[in-house]
Amino acid sequence: MPAQRFRRLTFTKGDKQHVLLVSGNAIFTLHTEDMHLPSLGKLEIKRASDVEFCEATQQWEGVIREEFRMSAHHHKFSHASREAVLDWERFYFDHVYQPGT
Repeated sequence: MPAQRFRRLTFTKGDKQHVLLVSGNAIFTLHTEDMHLPSLGKLEIKRASDVEFCEATQQWEGVIREEFRMSAHHHKFSHASREAVLDWERFYFDHVYQPGT
């Protein structure tokens, strides 16, 4: 089976740039309130990552879900700052995640 081909699109709203990976009818992106998702039609949403506070470590933890991991490494990150974990998550999906490879 041939690898799925993706087009990388970006759009900017205000000072934020968003990356969309598009293949056929599938769009991969991080959730943002800047994009009016219902305007795209009927949606099927799959969560690609989780960011939660861990009481035991007193840190925010980000985890990339297995089906979105590019390797066995670099799929977890923790930090005292939630914003630092969200930055890591954005970097992963903007620069590391390459579906279909």
